[in-house]
Amino acid sequence: MLMKEEKQRAARVEIRRAAQEAASTSTSEQTNENVQRKKEEENLECSSEVQYTVTGIWGSAMAHEETLRQYVKDNNLINIDNVIEKEFVSLVDAGLAINCAYPLMLHPKRKVDVIISLDYSDGDIYETLTLAKKFAEENNLRFPSVDTKHEQPEDCSVYSGPSTPTVIHMPLFNEFNKHGK
Repeated sequence: MLMKEEKQRAARVEIRRAAQEAASTSTSEQTNENVQRKKEEENLECSSEVQYTVTGIWGSAMAHEETLRQYVKDNNLINIDNVIEKEFVSLVDAGLAINCAYPLMLHPKRKVDVIISLDYSDGDIYETLTLAKKFAEENNLRFPSVDTKHEQPEDCSVYSGPSTPTVIHMPLFNEFNKHGK
């Protein structure tokens, strides 16, 4: 069991390294050669967990879209076109950046009107929302104003603004269920 976990951890590290390398590489051919060489050296298996890690890395905007699209295609990880072309998509973030799939939904090409965030994160129930707002600001993406300083955790908070998606934030632990009712 421990060996399997170590292999999966090594695979995740390799995928992150490959994605970062892809971001700094000008051609997908060099990226593919480096990734293939590393795969052969470490005899990595492409498990479904690794596929989700790649999805999380891509959603975290760590590399140019076309570079990662080519990387995923060349390594038969997943078919990104299937995700991009669908009208409705349910996404799960690997937790590498924000722990919710906000980066995937905020891409301008998606033209998202409403984001329903079912946040089951541990700790500060507004952390993912705050991180998503920061991510949007740093990447010049549309996101509503979020002020949580005076709010008690409610079962549902709605944030909206002009020309931004409406965010419906639903934390698992909130004011209404904190006593186990």
